[in-house]
This record gives sequence, structure tokens and C-alpha cells, in this order.
Amino acid sequence: MTILLTGPRHAQVGGSLYDLAVIGGGVAGIFSALTAARHSVRAIIIDSNKVGGGATVRSAGVVTLQLDETNDVMLVKRSIELIKECSNDSWRVTGFLQLGRPDQLQDSINSMRQAGVEFEVLYPSEIESKWPELIVDERFIGVYTRDDLSLEPPIFINDCREALLDAGVEVVEGVGVDSFTIRDGKIDIAVLSDGREVRAERYILSAGAWNREILHRHGIELMTVIITCYAYRFDLGEDLGLPSFSDEWLHSYWRPWGTELIGGGYDADFSDSPDISDAPPPQKY
Repeated sequence: MTILLTGPRHAQVGGSLYDLAVIGGGVAGIFSALTAARHSVRAIIIDSNKVGGGATVRSAGVVTLQLDETNDVMLVKRSIELIKECSNDSWRVTGFLQLGRPDQLQDSINSMRQAGVEFEVLYPSEIESKWPELIVDERFIGVYTRDDLSLEPPIFINDCREALLDAGVEVVEGVGVDSFTIRDGKIDIAVLSDGREVRAERYILSAGAWNREILHRHGIELMTVIITCYAYRFDLGEDLGLPSFSDEWLHSYWRPWGTELIGGGYDADFSDSPDISDAPPPQKY
């Protein structure tokens, strides 16, 4: 979740002036700061960990157009463009094959039609002919899109960090936002955890699951739910030439990366706070 907040005319930290302060260095914050800088906006991005060090670097890396809401499909179309602009080595075009009963796939089919995304409907025999390693239930169909990506998050984050610096974005890491001073209904000052102050004409609060905590300190409650999902990585020993794919029957999703297959299930745990640890998944998974 990304929130645009307004403030005074300029941002200032350590004696430098900025037009935009982005709080949170995940993929949404990175793209916000980078897009602004490419339009001659003086931008700073602030993250209490490292740029991309939260949920972004821990994601499974499946970038697919096959979503149930038209706005989400449009956002992914733009995200694919931005990924390719920021990085050369972190992504592969694999396409995406969604498997399921026709009624299970209808919402994403409708959304892609409205967004102008081309797709192909395949039947079990066609799928098994293209990808012999996949065995498909005869009750299923497949919906295939060609432009979807397999993304390797650690490589992507390193490339994005270089792109931010090359674009002239000030990158502040290991420092979070402790509080805001609000005047006349607008943010006047963002106070960082090391005592420095940031003033901005515009603030983008792009801290993802941490937005709720930041705003809660000021009596602003977001109706959000935090969930923890688990991803897995298997080395198959050979590149099978598979697309990225999901299975609506088993509720799982996967992407290839060389000889590896990365993905997981739709099951998740509700959490009180974001979990960025490297703890293994619970035994039930």
C-alpha cells in the first residue's frame, strides 16, 4: 500500500532540499522515487532496513498479468515496463499458465480483456503437447499469457539501488521514521530515528505492511490485514523449459529460474506485525 501525503514546499535533511520524500524502500517506493527523479524531481528515499530489504526481496518473484481486478492488471503491465527499465539481468520472460476450471479463471479472463491483455485458452491435450512435464486434469483449462516474468528479487534490488543513485535519488538506509509533526492537516516534519528532520512538498508513505504502524502513532487507523506467505526453492537438476504457472486446484504457483523452481501455496498465516526473519515455515506447511 502506497499513500501520498502533502507537506510544505521543500524537503530538507542534512542541509539539502528535496521536492519529494519517499518513506519505504520496497518496489513501490523504488519505482515512485525513480519515476519522480526521471521527471527532474529532487527525491529522497528512506528505509529503516535497506532498500528492498523487506517484503520485496523475500517475494517469490512471480510477475503475472493474470489477476482478478482490471486495475491490478494495468499496474502489472506498467510494472513490467519499469522492471525492464531498471534491470537487465534479474528477469526472464517466461509467460504464465494458469490452470483451473473455467469458472475459477473467469474473473482474470474478464479483467485481462478489459485491460487489453492478449491471452490464449488451452485445453489439457494442448498444454501437455507444449509442456510434456505438466499433467493436467481433464476438467481443467489453461490460460496462457506471454509477457509475464520470472524475477529474481536479490538481483533486481541491487540493480534498482544502482538505478536510484544514477538518477540522483538520495538513498537513506537503516533509519526509519519515528514520527510526523502535522500542521493545518498536513505533514510539516518527518522526524527520523536518528533525530534528523525531513520537510517535503510531498511525502509518499510506501512502507507496505509498516504503513499501519506508522500511522497508528498519530491516531490514524488503516483497515488492513497482515499475512505471512511462504515461498520455496527447489533445484530440479535441469531446465525443463516450463512457463511460470499456477494451479487453482492445489492452490500453488511457481516460476522457473534456470534449473530451479521457486514458488509456494496460497495458504498464509495472519500476523500481528510484518515478519522479515529467515525462519523456516511452520511444520503444517
